[in-house]
Amino acid sequence: MLTRILLIGILGGAMAGSAASLVQGTVLQPMIVLAEAAEAAQPEREAVSDHDHGEHEHTHGSDEEPPGDPIVRKISTAVAVICTAMGYGLMLSGVLALCRKQGWRAGLTLGAIGFLSFQLAPGLGIPPQPPGMPSYDVHMRQLWWLLTAFGTLGASFSAIQGVRRRKVALLTTSLALIALPHILRFWLPGTGPLPELAYLTTPFVLASFAMTAVLWLSLGAAVGFLQARIPPYA
Repeated sequence: MLTRILLIGILGGAMAGSAASLVQGTVLQPMIVLAEAAEAAQPEREAVSDHDHGEHEHTHGSDEEPPGDPIVRKISTAVAVICTAMGYGLMLSGVLALCRKQGWRAGLTLGAIGFLSFQLAPGLGIPPQPPGMPSYDVHMRQLWWLLTAFGTLGASFSAIQGVRRRKVALLTTSLALIALPHILRFWLPGTGPLPELAYLTTPFVLASFAMTAVLWLSLGAAVGFLQARIPPYA
């Protein structure tokens, strides 16, 4: 049984990670390169302003590639995405086996819950940031992310049970679990202000959500499909 869970998680993660890495490389990576170039050019612009040079040739840094081979960078990023997907795949495979569920529909539902809990809900309060954005207290942001992710995860399962059992109390608990982290955010120091959708931030956030949605939804469907196709004790 353990071997089957590991096999399904790794295979599903490899398939979903490959799909997500294509979105990462074609949509998200060019935005990161653009933001890094703008970030690298900023100190040069400030130095030119301080010395009152004003020549145009001193502000050409935004047109340069960041250091490193772009091909090697794309490959290493794709490997990182696939390895991350495999880790999530092992988690989903274990949950499906524990719940005795199989099929791509059950997997897709679980993948949607994962995307909602670990990506969308936390991203609404602290969205993905391109390079060059202001940095805040990392530990406080991680604490808030954990509170939001697991609160939304608990709210999702509570809402499913509330709908099945037709209990208003469970649905009310779900709403409270979803809202609580976003209410507490106003009193947590170091998380930064509420996100302002400035230039490059909006497309970057949308691209990040698109990439993670592809990862989670395809991962859930793949793991559920393999759960139904691979016989026990294979």
